Amino acid sequence: MKQSGTKLVLGLACLAVAAGVASWSYRYGATHRATQFWGGEVAPLIARPSQAEFSALRLADDAEPAADTIDLGRLYVAEHPREITDLRGMVHFRHALMSDGNYLWTEQPAAQNVAWRWCLRFYDEEAQARIVLDAELATIGLVADAESGQLKVVSCRPMAETLQDYFGKLGLLPASTAQ
Repeated sequence: MKQSGTKLVLGLACLAVAAGVASWSYRYGATHRATQFWGGEVAPLIARPSQAEFSALRLADDAEPAADTIDLGRLYVAEHPREITDLRGMVHFRHALMSDGNYLWTEQPAAQNVAWRWCLRFYDEEAQARIVLDAELATIGLVADAESGQLKVVSCRPMAETLQDYFGKLGLLPASTAQ
């Protein structure tokens, strides 16, 4: 009895297509809300290897030049920027920012009630995005427009402890904040 491998090849091809569709569907489901939150211009800056910078935020005083301030409901100044593009773990950090499970989508604190403490800036030759975090790294905001104070805010409490540990180990947080 002569057997042909046609059925086997067709079966493997169907299995490959089914696995591809399942993988795409899972990935879409795991990142869809985060991608919507960050938006079509910012999500690629986070997800791909653009430049990244970490800064401390402080409330601006009246003498600050307007060009140096970020309006987050109150005026802030980003200080002591540190290049973090090539630091250990950045690929995983970027992935965490794009994962739906790291956010509490039903908790969207009022931006004006948050004491912002940290600023991440992702940028390339064509675009930049500023992301702000509170002192506990439990609330995250996307600065839609630094001059007008437009800010999208959501709770990131599910990843707060991980962020504290990660940024603490990198020496980006003061010893009293890092756990």
